[in-house]
Amino acid sequence: MKTGGIMRNRLKSNKGLTLIELIATLIIVAIMSAVVFSRGSSTNDANQVSELDILKNHLRYAQLRALGDNADWKIDFQSGSYTLYNGDTSNPGGWILSPLPSDEGMGSSTHTLKEVTLTTYPTTISFNSWGVPTTGGTGSLSITLSGGKTITITSNTGFIP
Repeated sequence: MKTGGIMRNRLKSNKGLTLIELIATLIIVAIMSAVVFSRGSSTNDANQVSELDILKNHLRYAQLRALGDNADWKIDFQSGSYTLYNGDTSNPGGWILSPLPSDEGMGSSTHTLKEVTLTTYPTTISFNSWGVPTTGGTGSLSITLSGGKTITITSNTGFIP
């Protein structure tokens, strides 16, 4: 019978959480939630990542078109936009504006960056019929957006990670 008495005493001494403990826990959870939410909802970071992905896709598009058309394709850069051209094989040295792919299909030949600018960029990146970038010398090419996000194009292979 001794064991039954000990069990009853343990049950009586277990009072649960006090109101102060519960409020302190809720305050800590609220502070942690506010910190996580404020860091995760930055639209500037989302815009930078979005523009970086769009630029990578347009570079890959120019490279693939150069491979498929057996002609040079190039992208001319300005700080807030870039334009796609294809080499006219019937007119050596001639360049024709070419529409860039967009979510709706083929759009304008110029893409204007939204809420970011290019801080480091070559004036032109050309891809030859082998898909190799023909500008920028012997090293890799780098394009940096205003938030610090960077695209690197490998010199001999044209690889864009």
